[in-house]
Amino acid sequence: MMRVGYTFRARRIGGFLSPGGEMGRTRIGAALCAAALVTLLAAPAVRAQDGPHFRFGFGWQDMSGDMGDVMDGAVDAEFSIIHPVKQVRIGAGANWVSFAMDDFDESWNQIRLHLLVGYPFRVSERFVPYIEGRWVYRRMRPEDDRFYGGEEELLRDFVVSGSGFEGVIGTEFVLNRASAIDFAIAANPFSVSPDLSDEGLGEIDSGMAWRVHVGLSWFPTNGR
Repeated sequence: MMRVGYTFRARRIGGFLSPGGEMGRTRIGAALCAAALVTLLAAPAVRAQDGPHFRFGFGWQDMSGDMGDVMDGAVDAEFSIIHPVKQVRIGAGANWVSFAMDDFDESWNQIRLHLLVGYPFRVSERFVPYIEGRWVYRRMRPEDDRFYGGEEELLRDFVVSGSGFEGVIGTEFVLNRASAIDFAIAANPFSVSPDLSDEGLGEIDSGMAWRVHVGLSWFPTNGR
């Protein structure tokens, strides 16, 4: 009787997983998906170590205010080096973007340097929101090496620069002990000197820079 019961159960399991026909393949796929789901739910959560790390990001930067009237939004790239100090993070980095101009066949590049102080919130092991305050220095210039008056008259290089403070709200979605996906939004009121009147754009010297970026945070020491 025991032999018969064992054979009956084995045949039922084998029949359920039998690859013959579409129904069999569907059952196998369902079984594999269920096994994968159980494995993921049973896997221990991991947290990226809050050690020194590098942040690489690409995003979209746009401007409002006076500068927003002449500069179009564009894709930017950013890199930061960050180090924990007790409960906060300090760091430095750089950002680059090339702005096209409204109604002009011309573009300007912008290089930004920043110093940052941030604070991470330990909501969970896989979800780490943070805030940052940054001091930002920006330098902007036309992408042509020089401006020309008429066809032959060589004018000077034209560069504007200035500084301001930027606020950042972001979060890290932890992948493993050494890496996390980073998502952030930022706003930065700024002014530059001189204004753009020498370029025939009026007395434009300020604006609000808005940024959205997605990137990767890499913790090379992996908690060691």
